[in-house]
Amino acid sequence: MDFIDYYEILNLHHTADENEIKTAYRQLAKTTHPDKNQENNQATQNFQKLNEAYSTLSDTRKRRVYDLKYERQTGSYAPQFSSIHRTNTSTNENTAPNPGFSDTHFEGPVQNDPREKLLLKIWEADGFIEQFKSCAKSTEKKARRQRRMVEEKKEVLQFVEEKISSAEVEMKRKYEYGAGPSNLERTREYRRIRMQMDYKTRIEAELKEEGEKLALLERQLQEFSSRLSYWKQKRDAFDRN
Repeated sequence: MDFIDYYEILNLHHTADENEIKTAYRQLAKTTHPDKNQENNQATQNFQKLNEAYSTLSDTRKRRVYDLKYERQTGSYAPQFSSIHRTNTSTNENTAPNPGFSDTHFEGPVQNDPREKLLLKIWEADGFIEQFKSCAKSTEKKARRQRRMVEEKKEVLQFVEEKISSAEVEMKRKYEYGAGPSNLERTREYRRIRMQMDYKTRIEAELKEEGEKLALLERQLQEFSSRLSYWKQKRDAFDRN
């Protein structure tokens, strides 16, 4: 997972205390809010990073795990935040593995301290939890739209089938005993029914295609939910250690 320097975002030293973090965040939030930087295309993204930085550094448990990673990345030692495990929500959407993959893929050698190894595993598990939670949420949104589309196609198909059935009944009633309109009119009516039949065939093909798309999204959602459950269980196991 990519490392982001939250202290740099807040313009703080890594030994900053809680009040300094809060003050820095409030000052920067006033000047970097997207509403005040509408001409800056990166304003929303920058403001989001600012919120992530504050969310992590203002939470004692989260900051302890973050500081461990910070120490490994920068070589800076923050003694007051190096021994108690915590969580972190920073994640890279392009690095989520299968649950069966190794859950210790941090760069560089891991120190021999068992607590440090545990904190790194917690950091990683939290990242994957957020990753798969985001994937599941996005896929569920797509699946809801696809379900609506499938339902709409079903309604159209039902309407066309009812029209065809009604037309066929009427045709039979009119011409059963050779009475009714001329042959030309009959030909026109048969042609209309034939066009409706062709339309029905097209709608059935579209419904099948949309149904297959929905099935794929539902399989993806099930996979993301399964992976999310896996990492939550791993995270709970780490907390019990």
